[in-house]
Amino acid sequence: MNSKITRKLVLYFLTILLLFSLVSGVLFFLLGKKSIEESSTKYLEDRGKRIALFISNIMEENSIEESNRLNQNKSKSSNGNNREYRPRKSLGNKYLKWVNELLETDIKIVSKSDKSIEVATGKKAIYYESLNKDDKKIVNNAFEGKISHVNKSSIWDNSIDLTLAAPVRNNGKIISVILIDEKNSLTHEFLETASKIFVMASIVGAILVALLAIIFANRFISPLKKLDKTTDELIKGNYKVTSNIDQDDEIGNLASKLDNLAQRLEEARIQSESISQMKDDFISSMSHELKTPVTVLKASLEALNSGIISDPGQVDEYHHILFNEIGFLEKLINDLMELNILKNNKFQMNKEEINILEVLNDSIRSQSLLAREKNIVIEKEYKDSILMFNGDYTRIRQLFITIINNAIKYSNEGSNINIKETINSNIAVISVDNIGQSIEKSDIDHIFEPFYRDKKTDKKGFGLGLAIAKEIADKHNIKILVKRNNQKTIFELAFVINHMI
Repeated sequence: MNSKITRKLVLYFLTILLLFSLVSGVLFFLLGKKSIEESSTKYLEDRGKRIALFISNIMEENSIEESNRLNQNKSKSSNGNNREYRPRKSLGNKYLKWVNELLETDIKIVSKSDKSIEVATGKKAIYYESLNKDDKKIVNNAFEGKISHVNKSSIWDNSIDLTLAAPVRNNGKIISVILIDEKNSLTHEFLETASKIFVMASIVGAILVALLAIIFANRFISPLKKLDKTTDELIKGNYKVTSNIDQDDEIGNLASKLDNLAQRLEEARIQSESISQMKDDFISSMSHELKTPVTVLKASLEALNSGIISDPGQVDEYHHILFNEIGFLEKLINDLMELNILKNNKFQMNKEEINILEVLNDSIRSQSLLAREKNIVIEKEYKDSILMFNGDYTRIRQLFITIINNAIKYSNEGSNINIKETINSNIAVISVDNIGQSIEKSDIDHIFEPFYRDKKTDKKGFGLGLAIAKEIADKHNIKILVKRNNQKTIFELAFVINHMI
């Protein structure tokens, strides 16, 4: 037993067995003794009745014999014989000795007239006053016609000491009481036998319990060992490990939670690597985005500073280039700051109840000029006029503008952009679809990442617009779904509305 749990289980089971043996042994002894006592009392009462009846019959016969002798004596006296005959008043100790030997008991007879006590021949005479309180009580009860007994043994004695008093009648009258003392040693024999049985049963039970405890402990410890190995693997950083424990109990629940923890740790590891990669990509993208305008700015300033460019027209052109590049950098910095602000969990939106369709129409108007430049028609299809929603008007407008601007940017010239509103229970869905260069399926999962741009497109931008739009949507619990169908790209935004008209 190398396992501490096994040793503990064996010790616990043996302790339980010992306590059970002690408790059951005491109960068995007490209940057994009580049963023997009740049986002995019933047997003694029956025996007392028979003895009292037997003595009553002897006394009646003696009374008849004494009466005959008295009559004979009177006849002799009338014939001149002056000898006086005195009748016997009691059973006589020789009869009492004979009854004791016959019935193998200890009987005393208490006379009612003078409460004298007759004992068998050879025994020391006793007197009524020498009886103890309990014996006097049952004797008095017997003189009143009741058979009663007293148990003089304690609950822990090895034998039962009973004393019974029964009335003796002569011609229907109680003339004396028999007092019977008996000791039953059956309890001692019972206790001795029971002790042997319990000792043997305890030894056999202890062996069986120890064996079963070892077997069950090993079965109990086996999944714990698996959990221990699984934990060791987790400590080493192997989050793909599983416990392979399938049990419908507390250990099974623990194993399931540990497997779930391992899975989450693996997901967290992958996410951490992804975040680390995104961080590296972010720095790389930032470097790439900043490299071009910084290079242009540096080259233009060097040309102007060195005097290479002296023609006023060219100087103005270089100034215009510098202004555009500075504006480009300013927009990049603003977008980065805004994205950083939105990612901050402590950032609070100025939410109020707004009409989504009103914000959408405002966004469409702001992008109409850009749409006309590409000869694009924006078609609207609303089923309702008012859709109330708790949100930040400015941020929701920015979200719509980003989606619509993206649709215009990637639409074919002369095509249409369809904006629809549908209702499903309390969910309002705003869909924006355009026809143009379709997004690849592999790109859909990445288009909301910062600085991510389709490598096939020649459109300018930093790849921050959709990332900002996604942060705004998340802050408002708005779900964004992107679908593609041949050359059609569909953006769906799902709002939980308050009410509609």
